[in-house]
Amino acid sequence: MGKDKNVLILTHPELNPLKIGLGKSKDVDSPSKTESYLFSTLKRLGFTPEFLELDSDLDPLVERVNRSPQVHFVFNLLEELSGEAKFDFHAISYLESKGIVFSGNGPRALIVTRDKFLSKMIVREMGICVPSGKVIRRKVELKKISFPFPWFLKLNMEDASFGISQFNRVNTISEAEEVFDQLRSLSTVGIIVEEFIEGADLSFSVIGNEKPQVFPARELKFPNSKWVAGENVKFKSSLRKKEGIRSVSSKWKSQKEELQAKKKVQDIYTGLKMRGYGRLDFRRSKEGKLYFLEANANPDLAKDEDFAMSARAAGISYEQLILKLMRFSKTPAKIFAK
Repeated sequence: MGKDKNVLILTHPELNPLKIGLGKSKDVDSPSKTESYLFSTLKRLGFTPEFLELDSDLDPLVERVNRSPQVHFVFNLLEELSGEAKFDFHAISYLESKGIVFSGNGPRALIVTRDKFLSKMIVREMGICVPSGKVIRRKVELKKISFPFPWFLKLNMEDASFGISQFNRVNTISEAEEVFDQLRSLSTVGIIVEEFIEGADLSFSVIGNEKPQVFPARELKFPNSKWVAGENVKFKSSLRKKEGIRSVSSKWKSQKEELQAKKKVQDIYTGLKMRGYGRLDFRRSKEGKLYFLEANANPDLAKDEDFAMSARAAGISYEQLILKLMRFSKTPAKIFAK
C-alpha cells in the first residue's frame, strides 16, 4: 500500500523515540509514545517513516523538503516551535505553501483553537453554551469579576493541561490571586478566569472534513471530586491507578441525547474551520447540559490515548485510523494506489 512512499513525522528533538528505543518509548508515561506508535504502525503499513526534529526554526524542514528522496506525506506532531506553543502553525503554513500534503488541521484552525478564549467566543456566537469567563493579564482585574465562585484559572494560549491541577479551582479572591501568580510564573500569556461547571469531563474525537464523523465520547471518572484533568492526571499513570481515575466510554440517558450532542460537536468542528481530525472537550453539568471548553486541533494519537480508544469504540483499529487520517488530509496524497 505505501511501498516506497516516504512519510515525514515532525516532532521536537526531545521526543524522537529512536534515541531511546521504540520499545521503551511506548511505556505508558513516555512523552514520545505517540511518535513511537505512529512510526511502528506506518512501517507495518508499508510506508517509509522518517523523523524530522524541529526546535527553534524551520531550516531543517526547508532543507529536507527540497532534497531527495521525495516527501509524500507529513504527520504533524509538533506542539511548539522556538519554545512557544503559539508558533506551531508556522511549519504547517510552509508545507501548505509548498503544496505538500500533511495530516490534520491547517494554519487557521491551529491559530484559532490555540486561543481558547477566542474559540469559546466563536462557539458562543453559534448559540452553544460556554462557561462565563474573561481573559485577564493583571492580578488586580480579579476583583472586577462579577460571576460567582467557584472559578477556574488556566493559561489561554498554552497546551490544555499545562499549568493545570486541582488547585486551579478556587473559591475566594485570595485563592485566585495565588493561582494567578503561579500561572504567571509559567507564562506571560493571558489567563482565563471562568465559571467552574460542576459535573463531568467529556471529550469527543472527530475525523473528516465537510461531513465529519464523531466517535463515541470519552469521560474521565474521578472517584474523588477534588481532581481535574490536569498535568498530573494526564501524565502520571501511577496517580491515576492510585486514585482510581479512569477514562471510559460516556453513557447517555437516551440515543436522542447522544445524537444531539454529536450534532453540536459537528457544528463546532466545522464552525472553527477544523479539518482532518481533532478533539473537542466539554463539561457536562449535573443537569446534563453541555458546556464547550476548548478544541484541540492536534490531539494525542497514541494507541492508548482517548482519540484512538474512541475510534476503537467505533470499530476502527489503530492501523485503520492512521490510514483514515492520511486520507482526510486537505489534498489526499496519491499514496494509496495499489
